[in-house]
Amino acid sequence: MSDPAAPAGSERFVDVALPLPLDRSFSYRLPPELPTPAPGTRVRVPFGAGEETGFVLGSLGPGQLAAGLRADPAKIKPVSELLDAEPWLDAGLLGLARWLADYYAAGLGEVLRSMVPVKPMKRPRLPAAPPLPPPDAPQRLTPPQAAALAAVKAALDAGGFARFLLDGVTGSGKTEVYLQAIVHCLAAGRQAIVLVPEISLTPQAAQRFRARLREGVGVFHSGLAAGERYAVWEGMRAGRLQVVLGPRSAIFAPCPRLGLVVIDEEHDSSYKQTEKPRYHARSVAMLRARDAGAVVLLGSATPSLESLHNVRLGKYRRLELPERVAGGQRPRLEILPMAAETGLLAAPLAEAIGACAERGEKAILLLNRRGHSRLRLCRDCGYLRRCSRCEIPLVYHSRRERLLCHYCGQERPLEPVCPDCGGRRWVLLGAGTQQLELELGLRFPGLPLHRMDLDSTRRRGAHADILGRFAAPGPAILLGTQMIAKGHHFPEVTLVGVVDADSGLFLPDFRAAERSWQLLEQVAGRSGRGERPGRVLVQTYAPGHPLLAALARDELAVVVERELAEREALGYPPFRRLLALLVSAPEEALAQEAARRLAAGLRERWPEALVDPLPAGTGPTSGCSGGAARTQVEILGPVEGYPARLKERYRQQLLIKGRLDSGQKRGIAPLFAEIARRLGRSGALGLELDVDPESLL
Repeated sequence: MSDPAAPAGSERFVDVALPLPLDRSFSYRLPPELPTPAPGTRVRVPFGAGEETGFVLGSLGPGQLAAGLRADPAKIKPVSELLDAEPWLDAGLLGLARWLADYYAAGLGEVLRSMVPVKPMKRPRLPAAPPLPPPDAPQRLTPPQAAALAAVKAALDAGGFARFLLDGVTGSGKTEVYLQAIVHCLAAGRQAIVLVPEISLTPQAAQRFRARLREGVGVFHSGLAAGERYAVWEGMRAGRLQVVLGPRSAIFAPCPRLGLVVIDEEHDSSYKQTEKPRYHARSVAMLRARDAGAVVLLGSATPSLESLHNVRLGKYRRLELPERVAGGQRPRLEILPMAAETGLLAAPLAEAIGACAERGEKAILLLNRRGHSRLRLCRDCGYLRRCSRCEIPLVYHSRRERLLCHYCGQERPLEPVCPDCGGRRWVLLGAGTQQLELELGLRFPGLPLHRMDLDSTRRRGAHADILGRFAAPGPAILLGTQMIAKGHHFPEVTLVGVVDADSGLFLPDFRAAERSWQLLEQVAGRSGRGERPGRVLVQTYAPGHPLLAALARDELAVVVERELAEREALGYPPFRRLLALLVSAPEEALAQEAARRLAAGLRERWPEALVDPLPAGTGPTSGCSGGAARTQVEILGPVEGYPARLKERYRQQLLIKGRLDSGQKRGIAPLFAEIARRLGRSGALGLELDVDPESLL
């Protein structure tokens, strides 16, 4: 807090950001009795008919006020109250907030709201500290673990910004490397942030980290009460805590002495925020570590293509853990063709579940919830029609009886005969966990069955409760979506079944193959982690798919090389950037017209944005302009969104390929606002921007 003394008669003004979806800050007068607050301090100010709590961005001189306010400073309302003696957000976090707002084309107030643990006005009661688990001693490292740890320690001792990719097979002891690196970091008087991809992974991780690091560990995620989040925030800021552990929001924890950021399962899509501001925690981590001179340690058994590409570019140093700590090998995938099956479970998988239960062992069954995609697959050979332009599967639309590309709008009629095998048997993919739960209950009465998906984990503490019941002695089945596929360590699990590999493999998304490879590898790693060998059975209608064949042969390098080559040829990340624009309206015609005008307006503003013409015979919904060569920026669409209607609003999507500067991104919303005004529907039309989308579904 600055010195409160001020010359008599002088006026002081502050620039304040409010936690509202507004792309601007506001000027307020400081009353004479209030000291000048430092940037990052919370203030209560009048706004509209009520009051809001905002963050001071800095002081303003009379000449820095808006033109209308300079002419009549008396219009400027006074600050009602200063809420802090010291700033809530330090200079580093404020600078980070400005970068996020600029890069992701978001309001600064929205960004600040996402960075703080509770509503700024709230003063919650601090909870009691949780009981500590029994202490855990460091484990003896394998030679690859020791080499990886030595590299990280050297970087920590050097005191500069460094980035590592810890590429280790499931069960190779990545967490032990994390723990010993953190101990080294703390010994130097610095703090650490540890990110895990899912809230469901925090109970197990917190137990292990607290067992080793004791009182200095705080857990931070949205599933905690406000007081618990506030206690961790204050503990990190004051230095009472040295380590914070949690999903993506934990990356904003205040760490005055940040030395190490660990991102476990760095490939996971949940590190991308799906609501505004749509940041990626991995990108935020890099910025925080760069500014703090800290080390970033990314860990995964299935690294993202972006990270593997950065290794090739020399931006990341790769540390490899090629073997499991306890010995043994990850079980290879056994492919189960589904062409002759009639139920959700193939006969070999059902038999394996029964045998597993008879031995008193546990099984994990994965059925990814995203499998509700309406994909039309040949039941005999696995053929699926792809877009000739975008190389993603075409989605079946029953309303028009057509196949549609949700990137560029290409349309195809339904084919009665499979062009690959001549078959006439088609299957529409899509089955849910609840349906499978019913079938399992009928087939295996009396066998404990635990379902873990979005619906079953809404209750606070549900993740830990489900996992705790599954871990109880005796045979059991854990059925769930992708949240069960990573991070969990249950030595009694000897069987993993993937009920529907095709629903993820054939998603109409450019990351479908990468995500399928990662998910299959991760869930396979849950099997055989104890003394008993494990099995992994994968059900599919496309047993000859190149990805499945490569995984069954344990040829991951082949998968990576093919995916990177295709991405580069088609202009997808990590070789080009993407920006997704989603237009929505209560009427379909209005959404279509607004999206069409937006695409036309962007092409007028960016004349260098050319899009290759679609092949002959494609539908009229593509909205693509002419041009034979790929240039700096491409605009695809508009095309019907996926899903086309959500929450009673029709959706149209545009996809922009190429790097846009902040001015171009910032200019999209005002252009759309002008289009909405001309259509006379400003209140009905909506626009969402997603910079660097992880998925286009």
